[in-house]
Amino acid sequence: MHLSFAVSICAQIEWAGSALNFEALIAKGKKSMDADKQAQIQAHVQAVAALLYEETDPEDVKTLEGIEAVVRGHILEHVSPAMGNFLSQRVAARAADADAGLRASSDN
Repeated sequence: MHLSFAVSICAQIEWAGSALNFEALIAKGKKSMDADKQAQIQAHVQAVAALLYEETDPEDVKTLEGIEAVVRGHILEHVSPAMGNFLSQRVAARAADADAGLRASSDN
């Protein structure tokens, strides 16, 4: 069984005791992503899933519950921190650019 299969079947996961509906999050204030970006993401997700599958004990993915736990563990350990770091660096860069723009306009 492949982790990408687990990712595709887990449209909802349980997080902190409540269901997290990804479709609702996507629909809430998000703009539509173009097809090229969606295809790129899918290709990268498949590559990441293949790498993480190699690091997964086959005994851990024999049940849907096991697959869900493995996927959640990999996401929390590997994917979320990297995405969080990337996004926080982008926010910091935007803030620095905004501060520089404010300083430049106040100097005039």
